[in-house]
Amino acid sequence: MVVLPRDRATPAVTEELADAAETLGHALRVAGRHTDLYHRTRRARALSVPAEMQWDVLPGQACTGAEFDLHAYWEPSYTSGGHVLDWCATEEELTLVVANGTGSGAPSALVSNLALNAIRNARRAGLDLVGQASLTDQALYGQHRGERPSPPSC
Repeated sequence: MVVLPRDRATPAVTEELADAAETLGHALRVAGRHTDLYHRTRRARALSVPAEMQWDVLPGQACTGAEFDLHAYWEPSYTSGGHVLDWCATEEELTLVVANGTGSGAPSALVSNLALNAIRNARRAGLDLVGQASLTDQALYGQHRGERPSPPSC
């Protein structure tokens, strides 16, 4: 947050700062895809592989529309792997997905990642909610044939 002195908080200065902030936000987003620097600075320690998979499917941290402001700062634990969060906004609707694959670790992360990507694929293909659920069901069944993946043994 930037607070300007009253004598400098003109509409022109405010608009210029908003433009600069938007440009900086886009630059950081692009840089985050091309370097590990920002990923490393967010972490206090190394992640497990399932947690790494989980972090890589997280959406942005905010989404704003004419009728809503959605802000979510979701940081998975360093060892989990089954929780997923996603959203998509169009002019007509906001779609929010919050799901959890059963269990934890790699099997849960794989199932959750497959399900989330199937949902995204169906949504991006223009399918309605029923179509998204159907495609997700087909993807999960196609991978596991109705069998629950075995949990890792200790």
